[in-house]
Amino acid sequence: MARIRDNSKQLLAKIDQLVSDKLNESAQVVEGKAAELVHVRTGATKESLQHEVSEKVATIGVTTPYAPHLESRYPFLRPALHSSLSRIRKIFNRGPGRAAVSIRE
Repeated sequence: MARIRDNSKQLLAKIDQLVSDKLNESAQVVEGKAAELVHVRTGATKESLQHEVSEKVATIGVTTPYAPHLESRYPFLRPALHSSLSRIRKIFNRGPGRAAVSIRE
């Protein structure tokens, strides 16, 4: 008699890893574009650009205390996201783990 083996936990773990990898790659794209666009005087904000991926969410930001003021005068984060959307969609639509993309600001 054939035995049925439940591999659902391994499959879900693999899917989670694929999503995390694609989010990380997408966040790197946006972070790189933000580095190109940020207004540079001392370079501190550009150097503080970073991203984090957790709970299927990618967050890109900066740590300098004056970054919100800089973003309001010389936007770089939102324009970086918007100009990266087609590349992000390509990342999620290629290879295994193709997925629909939902992006929120």
